[in-house]
Order: sequence, then structure tokens, then C-alpha cells
Amino acid sequence: MALCPRCSAQADEGTPRCTCGYQLSDQPTNDSQPAAPSQQQPPPHDPVQPRQPRRVTWPPASAQPISPSPSPNGSTPPPAVSAASSSPDFAAQEDPSQALPGPRDVGPPYSVGPPYPAGEQFSRPAAGLPSAEAPATAKPANQLTGRKLTAVLVTGALLLGGLGFAAWWFALRDSSPPVAVAPPSDLPTLTPGLNTATEAPPELTPTQAPPAKPTADAAICMINLSLGGDYYASIDNAVRWRANELGWTVDSFNADGDIDKLVSNVQACLASEADGIILSGAWVNDYPEALDEIDRAGIPVVLVDRLTTTENFTAWVGPENTNMGQEVGRYLADQLPGGGTAVIIRGGPEDNSIGLARTAGAQAAFADAGIRVEVATDFGAWNADDGQKAMKNVIAQMNGTIDIVFCENDDMCLGALEAANDAGLNHIIFGGIDGSQYAKAEMSVAGSRYLVTSFSDPELIGSQGVDVLNDIFGGNSVVKMQGIYSQLITQANVQDYL
Repeated sequence: MALCPRCSAQADEGTPRCTCGYQLSDQPTNDSQPAAPSQQQPPPHDPVQPRQPRRVTWPPASAQPISPSPSPNGSTPPPAVSAASSSPDFAAQEDPSQALPGPRDVGPPYSVGPPYPAGEQFSRPAAGLPSAEAPATAKPANQLTGRKLTAVLVTGALLLGGLGFAAWWFALRDSSPPVAVAPPSDLPTLTPGLNTATEAPPELTPTQAPPAKPTADAAICMINLSLGGDYYASIDNAVRWRANELGWTVDSFNADGDIDKLVSNVQACLASEADGIILSGAWVNDYPEALDEIDRAGIPVVLVDRLTTTENFTAWVGPENTNMGQEVGRYLADQLPGGGTAVIIRGGPEDNSIGLARTAGAQAAFADAGIRVEVATDFGAWNADDGQKAMKNVIAQMNGTIDIVFCENDDMCLGALEAANDAGLNHIIFGGIDGSQYAKAEMSVAGSRYLVTSFSDPELIGSQGVDVLNDIFGGNSVVKMQGIYSQLITQANVQDYL
């Protein structure tokens, strides 16, 4: 009789397999001594006998991989982990509960390796299974682990965030109005009969107030007669930007060209207990009722751009219009060393202080150069259409005997240029004031007869007005009349201003 080592059942001699399925062909009988296992066929592991706990030192002294014996079913278990890839000085005690008997063939116990933390070369066997059932497998070299993937994602997020912040910062910086600085007060002012390289009358020299000392929590009003056109809107924007930069609160008012509404806006500003006022009168020379209201309230008012005939204001900041007319007139006269005839087209009305100052400067420059001057009887009304009409009438009256046309602003001169082209008068040269984009575009065309303009920077005027008011708040003495230097733009440098 043969004794089944698995279920202890007895089977007839020669029976190849027990009823439990165990192979009995090479098993010893119960009345004979068991044969010594051969090297090719090791004795089966008896699942009934629990394995004894043992101490396993890692790595083994031999520092060589442990090769397991094949299992009785002929399968070869996976190789044990080599000591070269393990953690140093590891010692572990096996738990007998991890090798419970079961219906399957279970090979002999194998050497116990160290537990490998997540992310190392080998993974931990599944809980409750012997290492033969959950072999350690090597991960591909290019596989991202959890920690590495997290590090990559965090690094990428930080990089994208930094780039986004840099883009936002540069966009914000590029969108802010620039604060231009007026030239030093020792720059020469063009005046008839003076050597412009060495002389300048003190009363026309642009003078700056002391450096601004920011006053926190100030509240001011920006009173505009009109915001029509880019020029006046740019002054308003510059005032609000500079005031906000100093930490002030700004209320901006637009009278839409109505003097009565301008006075009402001043009264509303005073009712709000503002600390100061900046006022842009556009084309109006005087508004005494509004200035009287401010004077009675006892708060400072700084005029920007337009200078009024009434002098009860604290300070004025604006373009030096007489000087601008002189510079443009002198440049045009220099193109005709043999003399000629110049026509001046005014914007109107008769008492417009800005127009009168610009024309006076040009007349003085023409007189010094020996240029005969004719003033058009029609006003160009500061726009191209009326400038074209005024030029047509001048051509009809003078029979085309015109060499130079000077206009009090660029828009009127562009209309006059079109009228001259229509009449076939291609010898006349033109010059205006304001540095408008349309005039600069015309000047940049090769062969254009629009030769010169003078640039009055509205952003500089607005921001400088706030700085003057800030000096007044700080108790500093300021110059009442502050003319702003203007840049002469010619065909030689127009590309720098486009």
C-alpha cells in the first residue's frame, strides 16, 4: 500500500495518482524506507508541517543570488533578488502565516528579500501570497514613478506661473502712460533777434517746480471743458494716471464744451470738499465765474494747456505757443534763403490766445528772414475741411503767388495741402503745430511738401500739472507760469515719432 503524503490516504501499490490528485508514481510505500531524493527531483514540500521561523540576514555572505529548487509540478520559480540590488544590512523574520497550505502545488520556501519601498526597482509582493505567486518584477527604466511625476508636474506649474506673471508685468508696464521729463531750464528759447545757442529771455524759459513730494490721501478734481479729440483726452488720462500713482483720489468732469456746465462742475467739485483742482479750458480763453468760485473756496487750482486772461489761478502748465510758432516759422524760412511769400491760416476766433501766440511767433521768424507775410481772412476752425476752404480762398485772392503756408495746427495745414495739390501748386511748402499722427504720416512720405511740425505732448502737460499741485500741497513755492518745452519734428527725424 502507498501512503499519500498530501491527504494521508492509502492507495494500492502501483496506483499512479491518489484520489486527491497527488502524483504517487515515485512515492515510497508505508512499509519501506523512503528513497533519497535525487538532484533532479527534490522531495515534495509537506504543507502540513509549518515552516519554522528563521532569521535571514541580508545580503547573504556569499553576495550571490539564491537559486531555488524547481517545484514538484515542474515549474521553476522566479529568481530571488540579488544582493547587489537590495538595501544594505537588512534582517527580517518570516511569518509562518504567510505560507498556508492550499490545494495547489506549492514549492519549497525561498529566501526572503528586503521590502522595497514604492519607487525602487522592485515592487513588494501582494499580501497573503508567497513570493512564488507574486514575483518581483523590474520596472522599465523610462517609467515615471509617483514622486517623479509629481515633481515634474509641480516644476512645470511653477515655470508656467512664472512666465505668466512676467507676461502680465510687462504688459501692465507697457500699458502705463510714460512720465516725460521737461528739459532743463537752461535750454534756449527762440526769440527774434537772439542767438538761440547762447541767449534766452528769462520770462520765456521753461521753469520746473521742485521735485514732487507725494501727499497721501489727497482728493482732487479734473475739470475739462471738453474731452473731444485725442489731445484733451490724453491730458485727462495723464492727470488721472499720475494722481493715482501718488495715491490720490480723482473725480473727472466733462462739460462737453458748455461754459455754464463747466461752472456747475466746479461747484459740484467744491461741494465734495476736494483738496485741489486741475482745469483744462480747451479753446476758451477765460471763465472768470468758475475761477472766482475756486478762489473763494481757498483751494489751489492749476490750469493745464489753455492760459486764461484772468489771473486768479495758482499755477499754469502748458505749451510755450509763441516759441513753437517761432521754431516752425524759422525752419520754413530757412528753406527759402532767397525770400518769398508766406501765408498764415488761423484757427479762430480772433481772441484765441493759443492761436494768437503761435501766429505771433511765426510772424517774428518770417520777419527776421525777410519773408513777406499774408494772413488769411478766413479761419480754418482747427480742422482739415475748413483749412482746405480757407486755402482755396487764399489761392483765388493771391493768384498762386505763395511759397510757404504756416497753420496754427496740423489739421488745418493738411487741408491746405490738399487744396494746393488740387490747384496744381506743387512748389508750396507747409508747416503746422501739434505733431498729429496724420501730419507725421504725411511727412514720412517721400517727396512730401509737409516739412515740419512742433510736438506739444499732452501727457507731459497733464502729469506735470499734477506734480505742480503736489508741490503746492507740500508747501513748496512754485513758479506760476510753467511753459513746457516742445520738440521740433522734421522729415529728418519723423520716423522716431511714428
